[in-house]
Amino acid sequence: MGRKKVWKTETGPVIHSDAVGVGKCTFDTSCCWKNGKPPFDHFEWNVIRGRVNPTTFSAHFGKRATLPDSNFLAVVSERTMPSNEAQFYSCSIPCSKTNIVLSLRYWLTRNVRLQVCSREAFSESEDAVLSDCQELSPTASSQVVKIELPITVQQKILEVVIVADNFIEPVGAAIIDDLQIHYQPCEGGQEDKHTGLVDNGECGRVACNFERGNMCAYNELSTSLASGGVQWSAVQGRYHNPNTGLRSAGRTRCLALLPLVYREGRYYAATYLKPRQASTIVTEYYEATHGIQLQACCGDSNCVASYLGIRATDRQWNTADLVCPAGRHTVKFTATNHGKNEGAVALDSIQLYKDSGHVPSLIC
Repeated sequence: MGRKKVWKTETGPVIHSDAVGVGKCTFDTSCCWKNGKPPFDHFEWNVIRGRVNPTTFSAHFGKRATLPDSNFLAVVSERTMPSNEAQFYSCSIPCSKTNIVLSLRYWLTRNVRLQVCSREAFSESEDAVLSDCQELSPTASSQVVKIELPITVQQKILEVVIVADNFIEPVGAAIIDDLQIHYQPCEGGQEDKHTGLVDNGECGRVACNFERGNMCAYNELSTSLASGGVQWSAVQGRYHNPNTGLRSAGRTRCLALLPLVYREGRYYAATYLKPRQASTIVTEYYEATHGIQLQACCGDSNCVASYLGIRATDRQWNTADLVCPAGRHTVKFTATNHGKNEGAVALDSIQLYKDSGHVPSLIC
């Protein structure tokens, strides 16, 4: 669940290849790609929807630059350190007996650098070394270009990484679109033909964007309330004070260069915790205070939790993923305040995906 497909930066679904082309992403629908995470990634790539002003676009990307078609992905930054990066990861690629080829379209403003690299997937380190990096021509290009990444060890599971940096001008930007990965899988793999079926009832029990102003099918766990916990509520706008609460539901924001803003919605689920309090309901998530941790579980044992330490993303909306094994499970979200200060935790955009070895597809 969640709009992006991972909870931890170093893990993700494995995409299936038919040796013709996989992982195609035009940003009009859900894609098997994800943003990197701080502290090694400094900016977020954002999906831009709507029409772009041709005059403004040409002034920044060149008079000969053609406009992107429909939705596209962009990162925009004011002047910053040359080493500050925006990284974008593909889902993991299983054993390949040929080199991996990424095709894409891209646009760059002056001095912004764009590279295509690879790295080993499922690494224990968030700053796993990027390898075989290839820098793209600084000339803005609206044509499809192809970058070939060599495979030296067939058994490794890899990710393709697109890196933008060198935002040294007053305003710098990079745009990418029409991503597609090509490779030949190693022989001997057996595709899982079982796809499973999800009916509308499952959607009603799992998916929820809270836009009706209620908690959908999620209920407060009675043991949580009995032990002194507090309730989750569907709220909109500001929740408690801005320092330890939330200002609003999640949204995508960009600078004046690309003045296109879209909102995910008005309502979200939130709870406000004093120190040593916990609250559980039976996602996009937001943690407002150091010491607060959000845990998601399928049943009682299959759990993942957010990072407990301090990160730059703690006071903004983040995306996460929970993979449940086959069978019937109770999905639980638990927020616990391990710190010294009061603070809020929020959830939004709980979605259900099907993942049977292919690119995960949105069900509801």
